[in-house]
Amino acid sequence: MADRFLRAADFEGALGETNNPEWKTVALDETTGEVVVPNGSIGFRWGEKGKWNIEEKESKGAETRLRLSLADGHEGIEAVSMRRLAERLGVVPMALYKHVSDKEDLLDGMIDRVIAQFQPGDPSADPSADPSAWPDAVRRVLLSTREVVQRHPWARRVIETRTHRTPAVLARRSTWATLRAVRYSISR
Repeated sequence: MADRFLRAADFEGALGETNNPEWKTVALDETTGEVVVPNGSIGFRWGEKGKWNIEEKESKGAETRLRLSLADGHEGIEAVSMRRLAERLGVVPMALYKHVSDKEDLLDGMIDRVIAQFQPGDPSADPSADPSAWPDAVRRVLLSTREVVQRHPWARRVIETRTHRTPAVLARRSTWATLRAVRYSISR
């Protein structure tokens, strides 16, 4: 697993972030090509308003179109290589190995970032406590997941190839196991 994600603190001037820049992970804005700090990255979970899910807004509130990786471009997952990523970030390829051990590690991190965009279901929607709330909560989880995967068409194929189970992947698998257990149908 990667040592850590690329963070605002790794850039000169911490990309203007003064509160927790060492914990604010970064992404690319597809429209401008700039590196941005999306609202909801881990550094926002304390010391500010406690954002927990990544939003398509940079930290100052401007709308962005997050491009989580080179794979979100026209060439798809085939465009992802250590050399191309280093070129895009303006560093030498060896500098990336401080953050990821190899391309597989990079792909694991990309999947974690995609999964971080999935909206969680309502944790209070316990089918034994309130059976009527459960279908709506499940529907929200499924529709959110579908929306994210549609924005990142490469993700489904890459998720299916992962052998390293990160905490984000395991949490999502647990959600799907629960859904299978209740045998809920989205067509309802």
